[in-house]
Amino acid sequence: MKEMIVAYIRDNMGLDEEFAGELIDDYRSTITEYIGKVHAAIEASDAAEMRRIGHTIKGFSANIGAEPVRVLGLKLQEAGEAGDVAAGSGLVEEIEGAISAL
Repeated sequence: MKEMIVAYIRDNMGLDEEFAGELIDDYRSTITEYIGKVHAAIEASDAAEMRRIGHTIKGFSANIGAEPVRVLGLKLQEAGEAGDVAAGSGLVEEIEGAISAL
């Protein structure tokens, strides 16, 4: 996935690969914070917070071209909208797996 993101940043933002690497590192750091917040929302059975964080993950990932994570963020958002906190556990694990591919 890292190569896909680097290509997206290069082609759509006109930035070089070195700067793309820095953006990916920043993305990984920030998304890890959001994953912690999702875990807390799931533990608290807070579907509204899970929805909000899913929305944030979706948008943040779209901005950098992390399409697999964007799709998972959308699914997390939709699960929160449906009040399905249990689905959030599996989705956050998938997000973590996708992030580890960076």
